[in-house]
Amino acid sequence: MIDKDKYTKEIVDLLQQDWKEGLALFEEVLRNPGDLASRKKLRELERKHREKKKPHVRIPFTRSHESSVLDCEVHLLHNPWEIECLFTLAELLHREKAVAVWVYEDIESLVREKGDEKTWRHLAEGYESIEAMGKAAGIYRMLYAKWPRPEYEHKIISTESQATSATGVRESFRDFVRDEEEARRLEESGRIPKSGEDYIHRAKEREEELEAAVTPQKRVQILAEIARDYTRAGDTERAREQHHKILEIDANNAPALEALLKMDMAAAPDRQKALETGIAGYERLLKIEPTNPEFSLELGRLLLEAGDYHKAILSFQRASRHPNFKRRARMVLAECFFHQKLYALAAKEYEEILADTGTEEGERMEARYALADCHYRMSNLKEAFELFGEVYRKQADFKDVSERVFELNKKLRALPPPES
Repeated sequence: MIDKDKYTKEIVDLLQQDWKEGLALFEEVLRNPGDLASRKKLRELERKHREKKKPHVRIPFTRSHESSVLDCEVHLLHNPWEIECLFTLAELLHREKAVAVWVYEDIESLVREKGDEKTWRHLAEGYESIEAMGKAAGIYRMLYAKWPRPEYEHKIISTESQATSATGVRESFRDFVRDEEEARRLEESGRIPKSGEDYIHRAKEREEELEAAVTPQKRVQILAEIARDYTRAGDTERAREQHHKILEIDANNAPALEALLKMDMAAAPDRQKALETGIAGYERLLKIEPTNPEFSLELGRLLLEAGDYHKAILSFQRASRHPNFKRRARMVLAECFFHQKLYALAAKEYEEILADTGTEEGERMEARYALADCHYRMSNLKEAFELFGEVYRKQADFKDVSERVFELNKKLRALPPPES
């Protein structure tokens, strides 16, 4: 149950007279947290007053992470434009998709002004996590236009193929670029077409090139490019046809098989069927390319979600042999050990991740928090307190770290003093 008195006082102190309507709506949300209409009105009121830069009330509700969400909400009352805290709040609310999308939209409005590549990527991943694939696709297209990395091209294809009217219309990359001049410059660079119609037009041009292609290798290359354009245009059926044409030339063409596999997973009637399809598909792909680390990593993730931890561990261990995938594989490998209650093995993986100088700060926070949890579950309370304390010192609103620190501090103080 939400402690109304504790949080309402903070809000009353911050709100100004013309925020009486906001306070009334906030109290209605506290009384009836399942009322989406009140929460939506509250968000609209926030936006109305945002230009005046007055403190605004956010929606403090989720059944699964109630206290952590409230910690974020109170922090945001005092620091309403702190992007990292907004990301934390959105991630906590990921099951409440209708609410989480509003938080991500707030982040988007801030990122437009001063967003770097890492923040934009984080936002795209956030939209993906709540299945707002249209939004995610638009951002990935913008990222690819500005920073043409292969992983963004892959993400464009996967998110656009999943974008439906149920998760929001497909967004243009132009929606995420700050000004018209920059948008025009990116379009003229030739890196990305302007619309789905342009993709189809380019696919038609390449179909003409296909008629002149002599070698099987050249035909496969052109068919793959045509399939990619149809996928970006949202025409999955014609994309599927091109992949099947590739397989007529080369029955073991791994990229075509993987593309068809992802389409089959997206079309599965439920998640269980999608997992079964994906696991069987990636096992087949690994027979074709046994040393492909990306296939091992994807298979491991599906096995982890399906609860087959032993096979997932084998997949992640194979992926970790590749230098570029080692760190990512170790994170999920540690998660497998953790699920099996092999906390000492999980701790060892997290320690190696932290010792790696190439580990990014966000990954370090995740690894340090997880390592602390391992020590806590092994009853190493002092080590757990020190590690949770390091996380708390750097980011007090990270997950439920504030609760863990105060809980452990209380337990440690209650222990009898060591004998002299």
